[in-house]
Amino acid sequence: MDGLGPQARFIPHNSNFAETDLESTRRHLIKRLKSEVARVHRHESQSFHPSVYVETSGLVLMDWRVAGLDLPDIPPVELEASARQACARMVRCVSLKPPKDASRVSFMETHVGCAAVLIVQHLTRPEGEKPLLDYHGYQRCVSVLRSAVKLALYRPVQSENVPLTPYDGCEVLYGRAGLLYALLFLRSNVTAEIYSDAPPAEEIKTLTSFDTLRKLVDDVIDRGTMGADATRPPGVAPSSWSPLMWCWHHKLYLGAAHGVAGILQMIVSCPLDTIAAHIPIVLQTVEWLLRVQCEDGNWSPKASEEPPTEKQELLQWCHGAPGLVILFSTILKRAAELSVSPGFQTRLKSAVARASDLVYREGFLKKGVGLCHGVSGSVFTLLAASDVLDGRGKDSLPERFYQAVHLAVLGSHWHGMTRQGELRRPDAPYSLYEGLSGLCCAYAAILERISSDGEWRGLGSVFRGMPGYDDVMIQIN
Repeated sequence: MDGLGPQARFIPHNSNFAETDLESTRRHLIKRLKSEVARVHRHESQSFHPSVYVETSGLVLMDWRVAGLDLPDIPPVELEASARQACARMVRCVSLKPPKDASRVSFMETHVGCAAVLIVQHLTRPEGEKPLLDYHGYQRCVSVLRSAVKLALYRPVQSENVPLTPYDGCEVLYGRAGLLYALLFLRSNVTAEIYSDAPPAEEIKTLTSFDTLRKLVDDVIDRGTMGADATRPPGVAPSSWSPLMWCWHHKLYLGAAHGVAGILQMIVSCPLDTIAAHIPIVLQTVEWLLRVQCEDGNWSPKASEEPPTEKQELLQWCHGAPGLVILFSTILKRAAELSVSPGFQTRLKSAVARASDLVYREGFLKKGVGLCHGVSGSVFTLLAASDVLDGRGKDSLPERFYQAVHLAVLGSHWHGMTRQGELRRPDAPYSLYEGLSGLCCAYAAILERISSDGEWRGLGSVFRGMPGYDDVMIQIN
């Protein structure tokens, strides 16, 4: 936290709901997307640190996402070529190394993410194209993933000197839940056809098997139950505390980056067979999260027995309501599979509605336009809410979708607002999670939901969420 008050964290805007002309909005966003993608490519980092969060592998995800739109104005073939070139530079410049710490095995901020991106690019190349990786390069990528899984599942004997508590190191940004995402990412992108055509892909099939996923989920849940017992405040009954709790550097976070919401997000994104035994305790934890929602719809960054009465300043993907909205929306999309009762679904929808209303009012954040703590994260939050709330009533308008569009259009004026000092320039201004690449992905997510003739096409359709986070489980009831 930087000590700023609530008003200093976001830019107020006219939040009176009004239907948007989606046809003209589509033209505007395509124009902005074309310009911003070109800007990102002009400023591509040459440091090649293996980080999806702020470095080249995150830009590859942007290229893939925008290419999926198949827009004549932004030819997919050019974006795919850009992604291949970026991956080739990573192969030349990044020396991939297996992780040494189970709390540093994530997709976003370790060599694991870079290895996963390179494997997908290598295995999904068009027929006749030169392989990205030679045998040793491919095996190095596989070794990074294999080592990460082995390390994440390792339980030290009592005599070993272990610096972290057993329920630390499980969060999304750096830890085990981030590794779980990496395996789901590979499962989503490496299809059965690829396995049959490329024998080396069998190693990935084993690493991403139900058995591996189940073991990792079991381990994370086990650590969460230990954490709940260890962190329950004195005098607080077990029924008043979360049945699952993890920490990051001894702090009990609730949000997407380091907390309960992000860890549960990865668990509920897994195939049903790998999580079936844990659905009851996961839903009990969600029940507790509902109880500690603040009156205005936000959540405290850290766990507490009761919802805080004071205003919670942080309202961004990493801390606050956005991560909870995305989690609840994912559970609602899988409600039938997860055996979520109608009454519980109603409570989840009510929480999503309250939180997304707040995200719309206060989600034009001053910290730039990225996914982590910028307006792009707010856009993806509202799109997640739209997926489960919009269009369910007779003649109802897709209100949350229009709100997401509004914030994206406001964000499209970022350049002038940054020059005028209204928006801050982040440390990595063109990256996926801090900067412009994230905004490009938000534009793409909106454009996926608008037909070529300017109609909302959300109800009954299937969409991907935020890259690197909730884009691997896309089933919508």
